[in-house]
Amino acid sequence: MKLIDGLMAVIGILFILAGIICLIVYTRIPDPVFQILVSQLGGILVGGGAVELVIQFIAVRHLVERASSEVLRKLGLSLDAFYENREVLPRWSEELVDTSEVWLAWPTGGKHAAEGVEAISKQANNVRLILTKLGSTTTLDGYAKSVGGEKQKMQADIRWLTQLAQKSGFDVRWFDGPITNSVTIGNPNSTRRGWARIELTLPIIEAGERPSIRVTNRKAENVFSNILKGYRYLWDNSEKPPDGF
Repeated sequence: MKLIDGLMAVIGILFILAGIICLIVYTRIPDPVFQILVSQLGGILVGGGAVELVIQFIAVRHLVERASSEVLRKLGLSLDAFYENREVLPRWSEELVDTSEVWLAWPTGGKHAAEGVEAISKQANNVRLILTKLGSTTTLDGYAKSVGGEKQKMQADIRWLTQLAQKSGFDVRWFDGPITNSVTIGNPNSTRRGWARIELTLPIIEAGERPSIRVTNRKAENVFSNILKGYRYLWDNSEKPPDGF
């Protein structure tokens, strides 16, 4: 399989090189008709080669992702999966298969969070969501200094995501303090189907490039238990948003 992938990548590169040669020499061809044919052929070769390289790049990234999870499984490590960034995360619809209850703790909001709320509302019946308190100025200033962005934009995201989640039937609370990493827990009370994914917040690293780790209750009971313990602390020390916030 690796040999085939390598050959396809080489073919893609050769197509591009052949296309570039055609585009360089076609102006020297005296016959106008043949000149047009060679220029069109060059464009096709370059385009076809580029498409092939993109396909191979995507295939390799997904292969590496699957392989890393398989290595973790065979080594018997507690991690169920590691994701380099959001691009390689499973789709919400895939991740939420066989998930009826979801607990969320997200620092603020944004496009990815909004997509999650929409997908979760279609799948799960019982959903909790913890967000940073809108008026937690010190915490939001810390977020802005650490990960970049503007406090006002974060506050707008929190307000909008709270409204969206409440309309979707989520039980929403605000925590007056930092939520260090984004936490998504599925089936928290299930011993066989419980899972959790933690997205690591790293200083100055943009949201789309943040790595994530995934654990399951069945494979890493102690780790999963500690994640639940941390979440319950946040929940018990959070408050419902005031009316008309």
